[in-house]
Amino acid sequence: MLATSPPVPSYQLNGQMKTRHIKKYCKLKEDAQTLFETAMHKLGPSARAYTRILKLPRTIADLETSEEIQSHHISEAIQYRTLYLRLQEGDKLHNEQLFCSI
Repeated sequence: MLATSPPVPSYQLNGQMKTRHIKKYCKLKEDAQTLFETAMHKLGPSARAYTRILKLPRTIADLETSEEIQSHHISEAIQYRTLYLRLQEGDKLHNEQLFCSI
């Protein structure tokens, strides 16, 4: 009898995960879930951003070979997301200044 190999996911990168993959592979420890919910309440992201944000701590956890997403993975992902939003805000301000000076 041949041994069967584990099923291969239909995505190769965490960024390519669909909602069903996120539900399956982005399991949060209890304290991580609490932190994530608090952050989502404060950041107020869209549903699309919510799933996008969950992919990042999954990648961080993968780099540490952690099966579950832990609170420090969430914290690191929130820091990256906050930095990204600040950079976007700076780009908008910079673009507005350029437009006004024309």
